[in-house]
Amino acid sequence: MDYRANLLLFSHVGNTKSITGAEKLVLLLARRLSRYFCCTLVVPKEGELTRRARYAGIRTIVHDYPGVYSMYNPSPLLQAELEELRGSPILNSLCQLLEREQADLLLVNSCVNVLPALAGKERGVPVIWNINERITETNFTAQAIELIHSCSSRIIGVSSTVLERFSGQEFTDKVGLLPPSWEPEEYQPVYWPLLREHKRKELGVKKDQKLVGYISSFLIAEKGWAHFVDMALALCADREDVRFLVIGQNNDESYYQACMTKIENAGYRSRFCFIPYLAHVAEAYCAMDLVVIPSLIPEGFGMTAVEAINFGKPVCAYASGGLAEILQACGLQENLAASGNTAELIAKAAHLLSQRHEDMVPMLQQAKEKAAALYGPDSHEEGLRLEVSKWVEALPDRLRMEQQDGGMAVISLRQQGPSGRGRRMTAARRRKRRLAGVHRRRKGLKQKRTPKTRNLRHQGNKAAVHQKQRTASRTLGNTSRSLKRRSGQAARSKKSGGSSKKVEGSPKKAGSSSKSGQFAKGVKR
Repeated sequence: MDYRANLLLFSHVGNTKSITGAEKLVLLLARRLSRYFCCTLVVPKEGELTRRARYAGIRTIVHDYPGVYSMYNPSPLLQAELEELRGSPILNSLCQLLEREQADLLLVNSCVNVLPALAGKERGVPVIWNINERITETNFTAQAIELIHSCSSRIIGVSSTVLERFSGQEFTDKVGLLPPSWEPEEYQPVYWPLLREHKRKELGVKKDQKLVGYISSFLIAEKGWAHFVDMALALCADREDVRFLVIGQNNDESYYQACMTKIENAGYRSRFCFIPYLAHVAEAYCAMDLVVIPSLIPEGFGMTAVEAINFGKPVCAYASGGLAEILQACGLQENLAASGNTAELIAKAAHLLSQRHEDMVPMLQQAKEKAAALYGPDSHEEGLRLEVSKWVEALPDRLRMEQQDGGMAVISLRQQGPSGRGRRMTAARRRKRRLAGVHRRRKGLKQKRTPKTRNLRHQGNKAAVHQKQRTASRTLGNTSRSLKRRSGQAARSKKSGGSSKKVEGSPKKAGSSSKSGQFAKGVKR
């Protein structure tokens, strides 16, 4: 019998106090791919991602495994590190995990997430490798690209910037573009004015003041926090009404203290508000008047920019990888500064702050519409549907698409072992078994089967219902005949002068009808 295919999605990180863009993406994929597959999310550590996944009803496994960060910035040690991993106990434990879960397909998130891909290759499980980063160009980049190519059946990139490393002839039919997206319920414009008023009041920002925001998972050099500080201090010198909101965790103490010392020495510490982590960033975006993204690395995508555009906020950023791609696609290329050029970034931010919000509304609305068309939920769902169909086409001996009650599903064609059998039952099969009186075996309980319905598990609903009706009719008929026989015995006994309390009482309770099963109560059979 065919089963819904089992897809394991592997996240490369599991942050305990925050959630990164890559983690949000793998969670989004797990939620939407659950329409096609039986999805399980595998995470190296408990944290915000596992909490959100369980809340969304996604089955989650915590299994510790490290990332290979030399894949992002390939070094001479990459090959030696990979050879060491191939014989490691961690790889063996991942192989055992794939066997226990009877994986039909793996989705590996991030280029550094090498171990799950190696385990899939060793166990013959196809790998879909989702790349979020633009791999750094070094003398050893070819080794990293070759490893991804050799371990994967399909490569997905979140932007054209990411896919620049996979532009060879061998990748022509193997590579797909699927940008990140968001869930519709994340944006509720009706509440935005209230959120803005509440958050600004909480931060102590007045109505006539401008709030400039910076959002990152961590305050590190690569994300350009020092450049944001330089820009902010320059704006403070020119404007009295500007305030700054910084959201991100301190992950480099010396770098953090250097930036804080610069702010304090300038005498503008009171204009800054710092929040390590905000679970619901909607209130922060609503409170802001400008979002600045001074990332110094070629970003794989830049979801912060898309989120700000969706909230109707002006954005200025360095033209770093995917950030430039997004702002250009949304018609905001005028807000881009050359990567690392602080003076240009200051000029862009000052220009946007000098404009009235009413004058910018048409431009911001147009950018929002373009973002929805390119990266919105509908666009993402269609792109994901096309990707899934390509996975099935590439693996005709393992997968096939099938129309079910809830829509299209991907069915596994390989023989399933007993351990994964119960969880992979489709809704239709469970319904047929329930109507036939065959229940799932649970630990500590005996399986319930009636002799008349024991062999109905492969028959349709109609046959099962008819069988149960025939069984009920025979039961009632047997009860009726038994009562008549015992009534006759009682009458004969009365004529002969004998008495039997049990038999005398039974006909009186039964009356003259044989329609109801209640008569069986007074008859000991």
